[in-house]
Amino acid sequence: MSMTIDSVLDEQLELMRQGDSAALAARYSEDGQMIHSGGVANGRAEIEAEFASQAALHPAVESLSEAGRGEDCVNYRGVMAVSGERIGVAGTFVLRDGEIWRHTTIITSVE
Repeated sequence: MSMTIDSVLDEQLELMRQGDSAALAARYSEDGQMIHSGGVANGRAEIEAEFASQAALHPAVESLSEAGRGEDCVNYRGVMAVSGERIGVAGTFVLRDGEIWRHTTIITSVE
């Protein structure tokens, strides 16, 4: 699988809307990491489990947009409804060899 900085956000959003945890995890490198407010998921198996856990909360992405980019990374921010509560999210995807190598995400206030 090969993705680019130009495509990573749109593709991620579509798979999140589908609730496809396996397809989301397949986008990460074997040594990929997802660092989030609940901890760290290392490798595809843990990342898939984290996405499955998130999907069980029935998140609805209201908006997701690029906040900045570099050669191999993109920052994003957005708003989601999780279990009926609106939350802000912000994070970064770092790509390596066409896969997500590092993904950080935090919960923020909704403006």
